[in-house]
Amino acid sequence: MNQQKTNDFIDEIQKLKEEDSILALYNIHHKIIHNPLSKQTAILREIERDLMIFILKECKSSESSLETNKIIKSIQNTEIDYYFMIMYNQLKLRNLQDFANEFQYFFSVNETNDILLTLIYNLLNSQKINYDFQYKKLTINPSKLKNIESNDDLMKVEKDIQIHYEKNPSEAKIAIQVFSKYITSYWIDIIFSKNTITPKIIQNVTDYLLGKITINNLNEQEKQLLEKF
Repeated sequence: MNQQKTNDFIDEIQKLKEEDSILALYNIHHKIIHNPLSKQTAILREIERDLMIFILKECKSSESSLETNKIIKSIQNTEIDYYFMIMYNQLKLRNLQDFANEFQYFFSVNETNDILLTLIYNLLNSQKINYDFQYKKLTINPSKLKNIESNDDLMKVEKDIQIHYEKNPSEAKIAIQVFSKYITSYWIDIIFSKNTITPKIIQNVTDYLLGKITINNLNEQEKQLLEKF
């Protein structure tokens, strides 16, 4: 891309920013991905960064003309970063049932990315998507399985953790990290109701990380959770 074409493209992005910021972000991200070694890439990345900040501040829930299938494909090979979360939040506004098959990619390619899979499952479950996704040797149908975000058992554990650590904010932060790690590490067990969590498990792993107890004080389940860190 020569300098004049770059300038014209930037002008288009700046104009589109006011009309459809999500589409503008997609276009510039797409340009960067397909021209990673271009001399103008650094400039485009800076504009992309500013655009993401603008969207996060001003346009979190704005509608876009960007096609749903393009949004899904654009986050298939990206990290969980600001771009991912902006597009992920845009998908929350869409009816995804007709695009269910597009999400099989995540369950097939990202088998070890538990954080990503937890996010994708939450998204599909929130809309009760009726589709049989194949994950390892399991069939996952979000319309028939448990919700993670509004799971009563998890919400009770989280509340107990907050009460337990309410007088020690620094320890509370670590405990919440341990709790979050549990959710993303055992999301499959959670949706199939195969794993039971108690506040004590989180407290013991937290105490170990704080140096209050030794590894010998942990049971097998707690040691397995610790290995996830």
